[in-house]
Amino acid sequence: MSTLKLGKHKGPSRKYLQDLLPLAGITSQKRLGDYIAEHYAKGEDLGFSIVREKDLRTDSEGRIYDDELDFENVIVDVPLLNLQNSRKIRLINCLFTGDLWIGQKRDDFELAYLDHCIVVKKLLIVSLKQAKIDMLRVNAPEVHINLLNQAKHVSITECHFGDFCFQKSTADELFTYLNRFEQLEITDCDLKKITFDHRQFPRLLGKKPPKNFNGFEFPPRVDWGDQAEIDSSARAASTVSFIIKNSHINLDRDALANAKYRAAMASKKDVRGRLLNRLFGAFIMPKRILVLAFVSIIVFALLYTFPCCRFNPPLAPSQPPQEGLGLLDSVYFSGVTFLTIGYGDIAPFGLARFLALLEGIVGVTLMSSFVVALTRKYVD
Repeated sequence: MSTLKLGKHKGPSRKYLQDLLPLAGITSQKRLGDYIAEHYAKGEDLGFSIVREKDLRTDSEGRIYDDELDFENVIVDVPLLNLQNSRKIRLINCLFTGDLWIGQKRDDFELAYLDHCIVVKKLLIVSLKQAKIDMLRVNAPEVHINLLNQAKHVSITECHFGDFCFQKSTADELFTYLNRFEQLEITDCDLKKITFDHRQFPRLLGKKPPKNFNGFEFPPRVDWGDQAEIDSSARAASTVSFIIKNSHINLDRDALANAKYRAAMASKKDVRGRLLNRLFGAFIMPKRILVLAFVSIIVFALLYTFPCCRFNPPLAPSQPPQEGLGLLDSVYFSGVTFLTIGYGDIAPFGLARFLALLEGIVGVTLMSSFVVALTRKYVD
């Protein structure tokens, strides 16, 4: 068994690529080329080791035949690096100026681990059997993962891909987290367990990725405090889903509504969202909407008693408009306006017209919300 170990292995005290690149002045593909031309084979104590074809002992097709590869803080300046013959691949803080091809020509392949890597051209991972694939903060303009056969897991975290294509593969688990995929295509895959957030691809399907993809810019570091809050929302929703699926809570509609309400409250971290959920009972508690409707009718009824609100007198429409309604008449008028019944026996004038219009909108909104809540509680 042969092992090819290249680069400067720093251990736990290592600096990662997004910190090393600015120190080396590498901010673009052109700057990378200038850095290689200036520092290759000069024996300087640099942050990176620079290797070319003659240093890697590759054949005419860019293949390496070592069983295990362990690269750290390495710039690989070759048009194509073909890693089809290795059993275990570990790449940390590496830059590849050409294509990187990870494939399998052996039955005992174990692991492909890429941590803080930049592939300037294309990254291909093909025809791996029962493999483990881990990618953390990998940037590449084009990534193709094809023809995986019973992969144990595929984990992609905090990566930035211009065009990500995952095709014709089977795997026990696909885990993607906090990535950015400018273009995404996943087809003909059999995946037993999937963790995938739709926010990872901001562009609509079918649109071409931006031409100015810059793999030398890493996404901002994740604020794990904020992410923990997002995760807690997902856990709350998952817990409610588990309870609904694996218990008899459906037989107790009040308990079921309360569980869904708590999950909805956990999913809202902003003040406005939590306030709306409390007012409307997350559209799962119809009683709360009825209370809100009753309060609305009373509030508008009190407003109709003010002298600035004018109405034609009840049962005497020919008389001059009166200023304000009596308490019973105002409650009656508020009720028929809220429910959009509108008998027409009391007609508003001036400011009262706008208040009646506003109450009608509130009434339609709340009664529609009541029907939705009633359906979600007793029918869903």
